[in-house]
Amino acid sequence: MAVEAGSTAVQSWGRLPQAVDALIVALRQSEARVDYGANAHIVREALGLPDDVRLVVLSGTDELSGVEALQAAGSDTALVIASDEGTAGGSSAGAAALIVEPSTAATGGLNWRQLSRASSLTHRNWAGSDNGREPDARFLAHRDRGLLERLGATAGDGLHEVSRLIVAAGAAGKLPVAGLLGLERLGVVADSIAMGVAGPLAAIVSVGLKHRPRSVTAICATGSGRAVLLTVDANAGQYERFSWMSAPETGAPSASYGQGPELPLPLESPFYSRDWAFTLRLEAARCMMCGYLAFPPAQRPVCPKCRSREWSSVPLPREGAVFACTENRFLPEGFPPALVFVLAELSNGVKYWAPMPPEIRGDQIRIGDPVRLALRCFTIRSGIAAYAMKFVKSSTVEADQDVDTAATYH
Repeated sequence: MAVEAGSTAVQSWGRLPQAVDALIVALRQSEARVDYGANAHIVREALGLPDDVRLVVLSGTDELSGVEALQAAGSDTALVIASDEGTAGGSSAGAAALIVEPSTAATGGLNWRQLSRASSLTHRNWAGSDNGREPDARFLAHRDRGLLERLGATAGDGLHEVSRLIVAAGAAGKLPVAGLLGLERLGVVADSIAMGVAGPLAAIVSVGLKHRPRSVTAICATGSGRAVLLTVDANAGQYERFSWMSAPETGAPSASYGQGPELPLPLESPFYSRDWAFTLRLEAARCMMCGYLAFPPAQRPVCPKCRSREWSSVPLPREGAVFACTENRFLPEGFPPALVFVLAELSNGVKYWAPMPPEIRGDQIRIGDPVRLALRCFTIRSGIAAYAMKFVKSSTVEADQDVDTAATYH
């Protein structure tokens, strides 16, 4: 999701990825031993950003990590991405990306600033009188109320400019946030976005989509004993470059099947590391003598047709149609009970083989159906996630290519 959101933002920006000075990534994943540093480099490599870009990695512990990612941009031209795989019965899985530039830049968009911030020591795993089975909800609600009241008290006259409030506040979002901030008496009603770490950035996307001339929107986010109130100025110019990517089907995520299949070699080995950049970017090589197409390029230093060693880089298209498909129900340990494998003809005529997500059954796909290649995790080993391309139905994500932002549901 982080790669898809970031890719859409960079494409719509109209400049090369090399123009990005900093990449700030806030991620939240349920895997306890996940290597966030490696995952951030996967995002960087998949987006084609230079290896000398300033990289800031935040392991998103709560909603406020998305705000911290935004503020970490500083004076750089930065790509800020926040992604959350969601929680059972809690926040939705989603990702959002923004191109952040200094306020002096002559570009259209939205201007944001921090209005107030408050914090207090709060242990969310502190247990009450129920024998330690659950946190004391009354105590936590009391602390969250205090934080929100302090936000409103220190915001000053900035609150009088607010015409809309968006709450990306996790558990604190169940409280009457507008009233505790002092906005309810001003006639401001709160909306909410439950996308975890991606919530604050998704809220800014929402402001861009639903802008009102000469209006100011407040965004409230809370974390573990922290709370912040931002204001977004909707008078900054162009909004048509904001877009929301959402799946029309909102089914439950696919079931987890352990850590995935075993691999013949460690993920750290040169066998995988020499190809991973090309695989993440879906980047092939074309022979400059005869036009033969090789993928991945690292495995073809010599053209098998004309023996030339001269190659040019060629990005493969993501869109295609099913040429052949089969459902395999006899898979090794670590795989789901069944997987649909697709051989698709891409829009340039090249045929590409890849599996589909495990929730897709064989009777749901037909020859000729439109499909799209998307980056998906297929196994986790020693805290390192391995990513590769999978085919998804083209109707699952409808992307507008002329956007500065992207929010993705899965």
